Amino acid sequence: MKKGEGVYNVVVIGAGTAGLVTAAGTAGLGGRVALIERNLMGGDCLNFGCVPSKALISSARLIQQIRESEKWGLDQLEPQFAKTSCKKFCDRYRQPCRGSQDQRRRERSLFHQ
Repeated sequence: MKKGEGVYNVVVIGAGTAGLVTAAGTAGLGGRVALIERNLMGGDCLNFGCVPSKALISSARLIQQIRESEKWGLDQLEPQFAKTSCKKFCDRYRQPCRGSQDQRRRERSLFHQ
């Protein structure tokens, strides 16, 4: 039987945390799973919410430490956010999570290219 044809035991809508766990659990028990995601795998937390927010918060804390550098006997600097660099940092911060999810889906035959 070809992928995409036949009967599925479970159809999961949304590849966020709950959807991925449900799909992986069902597949692990031998069920056929259809996983539907209209946007990026990993859901809002990985792509727009929790993970990017933590990367930005980390950058903001570092900027504040640099601004307070005189407390430590260093010259004061005025660092600024660089949007392009900040986006690249967020992408790097998020990539290990996305890569490990892709690997787990391949191992469980949940990933169709």
